[in-house]
Amino acid sequence: MPGLSRAATHQVEPRAEHGVIDLRGVDFARVGPVDLAGTWGIVQGSDSSRAFAWTVDSYIQQPGPWNALYPGTGNAALVLRVLLPESAPPLVLAIPDINSAWRLHVDGVLVRSLGQLGLDAGAEVPVLERVLVPLPLGRHFVDLVFEISNHNHFEGGITRAVRLGPAEVLALEAERLTALPLAAFGALLMVSFMALAFYAGGKRDPAFLVFALFTALVAARTFSSAQLYVLIGHEMRADHWYLPVAYMTLFVFPGLYFAFLRELLPDETPRPLAWGGYGLSALMGAVTLLTEPAFYTGFRDIFMLLNLVVPLVGVMLVGWAMRRRRLGARWLMAGSLILAVALINDILHYARIITSTDLVSVGFAAFATCYFAALALRMFRAERLASERLAVLNRDLERLVEARTASLADALTVAEQASRAKSEFLAVMSHEIRTPLHGWAGLTELLAQTQLDEQQRKYVRLLRRTAEQLSRLIGNILDLAGMETGRIELRPQPVLVAELAEEMAALVRGQAGDRGQGFTLNRDLALPVGVVADESAILQVLRTLLDRFGTGPGEMVLGLSAARPHLLVTVSGPGRQDVESSGDSDIGQSLCQNLLTAMDGTLSIRRRDGQLEASVRLPLSEAVPPAPKRRERPSHVRVLLADDVELNRLVLRGFLTGIGWSVDEAADGRQALAKAENGGYDLIVLDLRMPVMDGFAAARAIRQHERDTGAPPIPLVALSAGAAAADRRQAELAGFTIFLAKPIGPDALVANLSALLPDNILPPPPLPPAGLEGLMPAFLTEMDKDAALLQDMQAGDRLVLAEHVHAMRGKCGMFGENRLFEILTKLESEAVAATQQEISAQVSDAVERVRQLRQYQ
Repeated sequence: MPGLSRAATHQVEPRAEHGVIDLRGVDFARVGPVDLAGTWGIVQGSDSSRAFAWTVDSYIQQPGPWNALYPGTGNAALVLRVLLPESAPPLVLAIPDINSAWRLHVDGVLVRSLGQLGLDAGAEVPVLERVLVPLPLGRHFVDLVFEISNHNHFEGGITRAVRLGPAEVLALEAERLTALPLAAFGALLMVSFMALAFYAGGKRDPAFLVFALFTALVAARTFSSAQLYVLIGHEMRADHWYLPVAYMTLFVFPGLYFAFLRELLPDETPRPLAWGGYGLSALMGAVTLLTEPAFYTGFRDIFMLLNLVVPLVGVMLVGWAMRRRRLGARWLMAGSLILAVALINDILHYARIITSTDLVSVGFAAFATCYFAALALRMFRAERLASERLAVLNRDLERLVEARTASLADALTVAEQASRAKSEFLAVMSHEIRTPLHGWAGLTELLAQTQLDEQQRKYVRLLRRTAEQLSRLIGNILDLAGMETGRIELRPQPVLVAELAEEMAALVRGQAGDRGQGFTLNRDLALPVGVVADESAILQVLRTLLDRFGTGPGEMVLGLSAARPHLLVTVSGPGRQDVESSGDSDIGQSLCQNLLTAMDGTLSIRRRDGQLEASVRLPLSEAVPPAPKRRERPSHVRVLLADDVELNRLVLRGFLTGIGWSVDEAADGRQALAKAENGGYDLIVLDLRMPVMDGFAAARAIRQHERDTGAPPIPLVALSAGAAAADRRQAELAGFTIFLAKPIGPDALVANLSALLPDNILPPPPLPPAGLEGLMPAFLTEMDKDAALLQDMQAGDRLVLAEHVHAMRGKCGMFGENRLFEILTKLESEAVAATQQEISAQVSDAVERVRQLRQYQ
């Protein structure tokens, strides 16, 4: 980082004095970019000719607005002479976002303009965008003249530093400035869509609608203030789009925030306070729509402080709710505190007290996630109360049926309709919620693989952890709601105890590693080799139990033993102090208890001196050991991926191409069928719900085509956000090989797909140049002879061996056989110096590839 480089060499950053900055002693390759800060010359008025003649009115500190010396609106020209080192690399100017129209002249030549300069607000067109401008090479100095027109904002001039530095470094900085806001923008949009899905899917709770509007408004602010519109190639007029959007979100925040608290905590949020926020936001919203920007932007400082006070008041109200044990109050408190910290960071940035990464977009995303979790808990409680009321109604119905047997058919019809409605609601919610969660989690996973600094990587980890927590919470809510209607299904099958132990150990080891704890696996030698069990249900119980352990120092211990006729699984380690009052733990505990009841198992938990020990007892049923799961990851795999959501395809393509697999895409089932009929794929992954032709119909058509042509069946993978048992049964009948539920991480996806592939995935066949296709049989016959000679010569003269390898290598290059060409290239280069063992291994690889070539005939 440039700042660290300067600190390490004790070099003082140069500053401009009287319109001149001396950079002749700066080593840009070592120091990096520098800020063109200091005193610039200024010429007031629309006539900039005096600026080019260096006849300035006065000097002004930059960066900073000019309204400390002149009125905030008007025209001015800022001038600076930059003395450059003799051997400077290619340099660019990084011009910050200026809420004005401007033109930049370098040595009297106009090199870049943004917007349209004018003499009043009607004539000026201010455009907001960060810009990189290259400087001419080979100059000892350059003269910069900024003509700036400001009639739409109370603050005129360049309020952020213009930076000068190497082109590659500043371009990379510009990309990093977009990474975090882009992730936060995606998170805000998905949370807003999920809230709308809850509201439209049957939960007519006004809190969901208010929250959806609030997060959509914050997403719009993030889109405009972070200049994400540049990604789609559009300039933004500050007077039409940026200023109204940015200031409207600033002004309406108090009203929407108190409206949301009023819906969630009506007893703790005073009505006059809420109505005061509504009135103030409505008034300032009208001011924004009806007045000129130069007027309403003058209220920014007041509202920045007010918007800091609002969440602090919210913290006090939520603290009162926590004392009264309101559901979700802990999530509300976390969101309010995060928001307050983000707003403090925003104020310090605006005041130019700090220049670190702007956290306001990430803070709003984390705030939205926490508040949505509180809403989800509220929905779960409503579901549970509805289930209890339904149970009461069922008992009343039974008594009524006993008295009036004639109405049995009508009562049965009503009950069936209620069950179908709840099943359809849960299916829609599962699909609508898990689909954006899959995109969120996948994008953060891909974002983590890009070039980020340590602070940004920390924020991405927090976003990814939030996505995982929200996914687990929503999954528990939906699964538990399904279990309460009696739709829990287990799939016991023979599993290897060693593999089951490794899966459980991976869960515990991962959590212990994240928390800086040790890990130990104790496995009883008396355990059978194979047992009959539902592996996914056991792992779900273990995940739920892990939520009850804390982050304190210590060691996590997983024990697996046989106490016939039972299988005993124990987990011990530091316990959480608040586990009894945690809503998430209560949901997880109910889900865990239902799963154990279905498996005829029991759970016991003991706490002692801050340590927690959870013990699960399950029936032990021995089985014939199944074949071990595939552990290695094959290469040269070609996958066909079909999904109608582009975001899902982007995420899954990133997962699979990241490990070297080739991916073709289709947007619906009909496109997937057309591509599958052409052949050449090792795997086909289909989403179940697609337009034109869904995944079920596409799978049936692919299987029919295989039967008609006699082709071997290809593995078909169903990947869907709807994880209902009915979907799984329908997918099995349609011909799918396995069913995978969204969201799914890259490791789990690759592991499941790899298990479907044979051990002999071949590298690509030869691709001879045009005209040589007819000679391929002769080439293969020649390779057989050369391979036999190669085996005979491997223990002989190395120089003779190298000549023979060189000849083989030339034939491979001519006929497009790249795999054998690479093997022979390495063998030829190492033929003289390598050991006999290394030579034999490379000869074996070459002979094996020649054998594989025969299969391409």
